[in-house]
Amino acid sequence: MDRTGHHWHIGATSCVYSGSIVENVRRLALEVDDVELVLFDVEGYGCNFPTSAEVAELHALACEYDLTYTVHLPRDIISGNDSLTLAHRAIAATCALQPYAYVVHLDGRRIMGDPTAAVVHGWQCDAQTAVRELIAALGDPRKLCLENLEGWSPHYFDGIVEETGISRCIDIGHLWLEGREASAYLRQHLPQTRVVHLHGTGERDHASLAVADPTQLRIVLGMLHDAAYDGIVTLEVFTAEEWQTSREAVLRVI
Repeated sequence: MDRTGHHWHIGATSCVYSGSIVENVRRLALEVDDVELVLFDVEGYGCNFPTSAEVAELHALACEYDLTYTVHLPRDIISGNDSLTLAHRAIAATCALQPYAYVVHLDGRRIMGDPTAAVVHGWQCDAQTAVRELIAALGDPRKLCLENLEGWSPHYFDGIVEETGISRCIDIGHLWLEGREASAYLRQHLPQTRVVHLHGTGERDHASLAVADPTQLRIVLGMLHDAAYDGIVTLEVFTAEEWQTSREAVLRVI
């Protein structure tokens, strides 16, 4: 059971509050079961990969508060560019924390719009090559979770999930944003799902769940409850106010 009293475990991002990843984990520790370490390394903006000293602090906090970590890898991956090099660096920086999952986006720019079958097949081959390289780094394919994005169909990676044995991160907010039937997608793919992302989609993506349709939120959480889902449900918002209002919205429903 998690801190909500349900089988699933509630999570927040590591950038709810201003300050470092460690400071965020320390402030969130009593409210969550998991923290998603949102990593980046962007030229001109900086890099937030944890140092060895920060990893030691994060490990100590996990032990003290019975926390797990998920790691959101920093760049959409595909074979043939430096996205995999960056992913390997992020994995190396966090592996001592024994993360519950590594969440990754595939670079789907080539398959946006109305791609031909040949374009889709070529993309799938390149994507599977990239996925297999990360599996080799992690050892356990189940820890790698492919997340659905808006702009291209998540069904394009169904075969990759089946053939490699990796997991899914179902982002409900992205499904809502595209007008997809989230409950049908969840029903079909929940057995392969290790992480669920929840957030509102008001005037922008990753808004508070306070702006989400409460009926739709109730349906999603009811499905997780009925399925005895025991993975992570990350409220994927990025300010203190939106974290609190999202958490309140979830607690009202459950």
